[in-house]
Amino acid sequence: MDTSAAAGPSSSSSSTLTGSNANNAAGSSTSGAAAKKKVVNNGKAKSTTPRASSPSEENTGASSSSAKRVPPFLNKLRNMIDDEATNELICWQPEGKTFLVPNNIRFAKEVLPRFFKHNNFSSFVRQLNMYGFHKVPSLQQGSLKHEQEMEVWEFENDNFVRDQPELMINVQRKPGHKGDGAGGEQTRQELSKVWHAIQTIRSTQESINDNLRHLSLHNETLWQKAMESERRAEQQSETINRMLRFLAGIFAN
Repeated sequence: MDTSAAAGPSSSSSSTLTGSNANNAAGSSTSGAAAKKKVVNNGKAKSTTPRASSPSEENTGASSSSAKRVPPFLNKLRNMIDDEATNELICWQPEGKTFLVPNNIRFAKEVLPRFFKHNNFSSFVRQLNMYGFHKVPSLQQGSLKHEQEMEVWEFENDNFVRDQPELMINVQRKPGHKGDGAGGEQTRQELSKVWHAIQTIRSTQESINDNLRHLSLHNETLWQKAMESERRAEQQSETINRMLRFLAGIFAN
């Protein structure tokens, strides 16, 4: 009985130690799990924190958004004017505020198809008008031109400048020029009337040039006839004088 009694307290103490160790192990396990969870949570928080963009990235984004606002027509137009290979047919004026098309016939055949996939100069002018370009009046307008003299076309837009390409974002297509519907049909009819009026004026001018050319030839012919008549008159006068001198000599004898 003494042995069992002695064993009883020892067994109870061992059980108590075992339970304490288990609790400590559980606590350690719980603390480790909490620490691990904290590390994981910290990792997640770190991975979800938004990264601030650098100034260079912001500038790049701003420039790309500005570039998207420039209509494709203006980009093609500027590339066409800046191309040194086309300077003979389209180029900037020295001050860089207007551009010239010295020969619209060659320009339509040789340059337009490379950039706009068509060769219609009238369509090109209509597109310029839609984006606010204006034809600059020249000294040739209202004057009689030689039949071989080619009309020079010059266009301007306050926001289309050689040394300030950033201004192109201010050029916008005019409303009401969509090219379809009743408004587009009316616009086409008006442009057709203007085009026919221009053709009529050109035909009239060509007729006037022909008349002037014929008058010039006629005047030259009249001048030649007048000179010939004067020469004949001098010859006749000389003949008459000779006859008079001959008769005077006869009667004197």
